[in-house]
Amino acid sequence: MLSQARELLADGHYVAARDTIFALRQQYPTALETRRAAILTLDSVELLETRDSLQRFELRLNAAREGFRQMQPRINGRTNEAYYEQQRCVFEMEQHFDELCAKAKFYVRKIDIDLQEM
Repeated sequence: MLSQARELLADGHYVAARDTIFALRQQYPTALETRRAAILTLDSVELLETRDSLQRFELRLNAAREGFRQMQPRINGRTNEAYYEQQRCVFEMEQHFDELCAKAKFYVRKIDIDLQEM
């Protein structure tokens, strides 16, 4: 099951890899060495899934930033509500992007620790 999870991970099937690891943990509660190796694989699933999300989200964030740069804050002396809505949208997207970056850094550190403990 661990080999199957690793193959699924290599093919980019993160949900299936995660499900396989959880099934392994349920079916073989006393296979401690395999479960330890599965933790490393599960962390790798989380890291790669997060990196893929970062790549896709960065494209959307850059497009939103560019749209915001092209907008004018005022039209005929009146506040442009679309401008401020886009500003809020970009801000929220930047927060989400920062959270994804922090998640990726967490899993990089966790994998390092897992490897040291093996």
